[in-house]
Amino acid sequence: RLRSFSNPALLSGISEVEEDEHGSWHYLIVDTRGVRPRTGATYNKEAKTQQPRIKEGTVIDVSRRRRAGLTRFLCMSTGEGWIHDVSPKDHGVRAVEVEVLIGKWQYQVSTGRVAVLPKPSLHLTEVPPKNAGNLHAGDSITVVQRIRPLSGKGSFLALSECRGFVFDMVRGVQVLHRSNASNQRGLGEEPISSPTRQGGGGDNGFVAAASPASHDSVPLDVGDQQPLSLLRSSSTSLELGPSEYGNWQ
Repeated sequence: RLRSFSNPALLSGISEVEEDEHGSWHYLIVDTRGVRPRTGATYNKEAKTQQPRIKEGTVIDVSRRRRAGLTRFLCMSTGEGWIHDVSPKDHGVRAVEVEVLIGKWQYQVSTGRVAVLPKPSLHLTEVPPKNAGNLHAGDSITVVQRIRPLSGKGSFLALSECRGFVFDMVRGVQVLHRSNASNQRGLGEEPISSPTRQGGGGDNGFVAAASPASHDSVPLDVGDQQPLSLLRSSSTSLELGPSEYGNWQ
């Protein structure tokens, strides 16, 4: 899976990279300074474009990835160029992969106070703006989008009517939970950033796409024990049919 470049300087000292992955992913910009797109999968300063920096808290679509050491170079599907998730220079994290869900859910604040943020910013979860509004224990909200970083705990929840975002974890404790009335899966509650991946070609290429979940299934949330109890209670009524023999895919 590794190949050498004839000019390692293009990757600032990185001499080996993996073959490209083609698919569909979403990444959240977490560098508070933003990131500037480049013309290619390189850390060379000359490759920086004249486009404005992509601001922290922005979710971008990625259609192609190339790993080089600890760094993944990400090609934006909009054609704006490439960025990287981890800096080859100082190993600072610039962007993290996220799962994005679109739907409509009811949530309730279970305890404490939750800041309403202007954007899905990991930085602002630790240092909320001084003028940020707050939700309090017992408040109910309608959520229309969920953004979940794949590394770490918690999700950003987009409030209806563009009222901002809340993060459902505070100091490691989940403070927002799905309401009982929202046990049914919302319309479109499937990842719009599907974990479909393809290798760079040849026999080493692979596709690992998650099957879309049935709209009749019970969604499971971290800290929400009710769906688990529903599954346990329903398992006692299952009946086994006769064995089937054949060849299926």
